[in-house]
Amino acid sequence: MSISYRINSEAGFIHTHISGGLTDEDLLAHKDRLNADPLFGPGMSELADAREIDRFDVTPNGVQKFVSHEQRHSERFAGHRLAIVASADVVFGMARMYQMRTSAAVGVFRSMREALDFLGAAELPS
Repeated sequence: MSISYRINSEAGFIHTHISGGLTDEDLLAHKDRLNADPLFGPGMSELADAREIDRFDVTPNGVQKFVSHEQRHSERFAGHRLAIVASADVVFGMARMYQMRTSAAVGVFRSMREALDFLGAAELPS
């Protein structure tokens, strides 16, 4: 599993890249790292590129834990917008489940262009 992210504070933008295998624990660890990062703040937009996931072990219970984590840290995630780009059907479907369960602004897309449009970005900030 590999989840890496880069924060552009000036643009208020997070670019997350996920490759390899992905588990419930990986997702929660990513949210914990993001929440603890001093560059992260309310109102940021995040693009999560999940097109390179080759083993997907995220469960519905894990999605619910992910949603609960956000609720517990709602002040840090206030105004957070998340666009998830997924090519595999199982990843796309589980991301849609997350989208339906969370109160956050989440979009799930097949293309990078659609995700950037959702976030109001012409291109990925560097």
